[in-house]
Amino acid sequence: MQLALFIAIPIALFYRISKNPRGAILNPLLYLLLFAFLYLLIPNFYIRYVIYDVYSLPISERSFELSQLVCQWHVLVFFVYYLCSKDAKVELTGNRAYIGVYQLSLFVYALLTLLYLFILLKDVPAVWAVRGNREEALGLFHSTVQSRYKLAILNYIMFGVTTVVVWQRRKLIYLLPLALICVMDFSHGGRTMTFMVFVFCYINIVLITKKLYLKYAVISVFLMILIGLFQRADLNNFWWSLYMAGAEFSNTRVTTAYIIDTPKLQGSFFQHFAIAFMKILPGGVSNKVFDIPDGMWYGEELSEHLDLGFGLAGNIATEAIFYGGLPFGFISPLIIGFIYFIINYLRVYRNFVGLIFVLLLCAKTQDIMRMYFYENFFYLLQILIFFLPYITFVEYNKKMFVLKKTEIPVQ
Repeated sequence: MQLALFIAIPIALFYRISKNPRGAILNPLLYLLLFAFLYLLIPNFYIRYVIYDVYSLPISERSFELSQLVCQWHVLVFFVYYLCSKDAKVELTGNRAYIGVYQLSLFVYALLTLLYLFILLKDVPAVWAVRGNREEALGLFHSTVQSRYKLAILNYIMFGVTTVVVWQRRKLIYLLPLALICVMDFSHGGRTMTFMVFVFCYINIVLITKKLYLKYAVISVFLMILIGLFQRADLNNFWWSLYMAGAEFSNTRVTTAYIIDTPKLQGSFFQHFAIAFMKILPGGVSNKVFDIPDGMWYGEELSEHLDLGFGLAGNIATEAIFYGGLPFGFISPLIIGFIYFIINYLRVYRNFVGLIFVLLLCAKTQDIMRMYFYENFFYLLQILIFFLPYITFVEYNKKMFVLKKTEIPVQ
C-alpha cells in the first residue's frame, strides 16, 4: 500500500495541475495531500533506521507498526478525498476591491513594509550574529522579534492586504515586500515562514498569469532546502549537522511512534477542542480562560520526555493521538479531510474574502502538518474576523472568479 501511494500520489497531483493549473492550485486538498505525502508517507520508508539506529529509542515493535499504520491511514484518507474532489475551471472577473478598502489596505501594506525594514535594521542583526547556534538564535528571535512585534499576526495581516493590493493592480511586483519576511526567517535558520511566503506568492502568480512556472517553482523549493542545509551545518560536526538540517520530516515523524509507545503522555481532548474553537477570539482568551500561559503545545512536552538535545515539532497524527488516543488517530484525518473537501466543494475562493482565506489556509498547511490542525484552522478565522474586518465584512460578496460549466472530471 505504501509503495502504491508513493507512486500514485505524485502522478495524480502532476496530472491535475498540468491539466487545469488555476483550478488545481485553488483546491486546498492539493496541499493537504502533498504535505501529508512529505511528512507522513515518505518517512515511513526509513523511520525505522532513525528511531532505532540514529536515536536508539526504546520504542516497542508494536508501537512502531501502529505509527506506520496511522500515518499511512492519514495519507490514504486524504488521497481518497482528493480523488473525490474536483478542480473547478475558473475565469477571473474584472472585479476590484472597493476604493476605500483598497486605500486602507495600501496604507497598511506600506506601514508593515516600513515596520519590517525597521525590524531588519534594529533587531535582526543581533539574531544574525548568533545564527551559528540555532537554539540561541531562535530564542533571541522569539524574544526580540516574534513576541515583541506579534510577528505571526503581522504576517497574516500582510498576506491579507497584499492580496487586496496585488489583485487591485494585477501586478506581481507588489509581492516583493514579502521577501522581507523571508530575510527575517533566514536570520535564525528558519524556513516555515519562507515556505508560507513561497506558497502564497506562487498561487497568486499562477492565478494571475495562467502559467504554472513549474520548473522555476521546483528550483525555488530545492534552493530553499539547500539554503536550509548549509546555513545550519556546523563545520566541526558537519555530517551530523547536515543530517539535522534535513531531518525535518523524520524528526516530526518520530513523535508519532513515541506518543503511541508512551500512553501516559496525553492531553485533554475536550480542553484541546475548547481552546481550538476559542482561537476564533483574539487576545489569548483561551489561555486566560484555561490559565495556560503558553497555550497547549504538545511538542514541548514530547521534547522534554525524548530528551534528544533539541526541540521537536510534531504532526497532525501525533496531535490526534496525544489528545484523543489511538482511536482518534484514525478518526481525525476523516474530519480534517472533510473540512478541506467542503471548502473546495463550496468554491469559497470565488469570493474575495474566501480567496484570502484559501490563500492563508494553503500557505499554512505545511506548518499545520508539522504541528496541529484544529487550533491553526480557527486561528485563521480570527485573522479574518478581527484583524481584517474592513475586508471581511465589506468584500464578503465580491466575486473574483466565475465557474465554467465544465470542470475537470475526477480521476
